[in-house]
Amino acid sequence: MEFSDFKKIIFNICSESGASVISFSEAIETPNFHASFIEFQNNKIYILCSENNDWAFSTNLQYNNLKFINCSELSVKLEKLYGIKAYTKNDLCGNFSENVKISEYDIKYWKPKTLGEGLFNWWD
Repeated sequence: MEFSDFKKIIFNICSESGASVISFSEAIETPNFHASFIEFQNNKIYILCSENNDWAFSTNLQYNNLKFINCSELSVKLEKLYGIKAYTKNDLCGNFSENVKISEYDIKYWKPKTLGEGLFNWWD
């Protein structure tokens, strides 16, 4: 997903849900995902979007140590407005599946243990 499209989606779902955008960071070689830091219902969270258009929510943006969470209200907005289905915490903390869009080389080299680790990473 293009960074400009990611920003538009974030601004729209935040506007629709009363959240405030604090900052953005663009996917570069590492990490492989865009992130937006927002304030929503007195909580500060990150909305993540991988280079393959995978979406998730996290309480932090620590190198190789994301803390995935569910954010049902924003998930509903993403799906309703854009047809985007965000991954749940259970999905992302569950076992890695080789059915995701990751190169076979990266799977063999990095050996992700969870789906979240495979989809949202700092691999080079």
